[in-house]
Amino acid sequence: MRQPGAPDAVGRERNRFVAVLRRARDVLPLEPVPFAWPYHFDFETDGKPVMTVEQRIALRDRHLVEATAPGLDPRLAVAQAVALDTYQGR
Repeated sequence: MRQPGAPDAVGRERNRFVAVLRRARDVLPLEPVPFAWPYHFDFETDGKPVMTVEQRIALRDRHLVEATAPGLDPRLAVAQAVALDTYQGR
């Protein structure tokens, strides 16, 4: 994640097991079956937390986005959360 005037932040899925399952599902012919586990991404810059995105279990998509870096543009945080949700096929 890039913001002008700030170092890049790298996002990683918190649970590696869920990350592997999610990617294995992409290879298997299970398209009509939704992926049941929520995702949690942590974004860091030089080992320091910048923001987190957590999907919440609900009938409709719900996410908790927490920006912990004081200078992080909230529009960038929301845009990143939407991009993650789109990428995860929600």
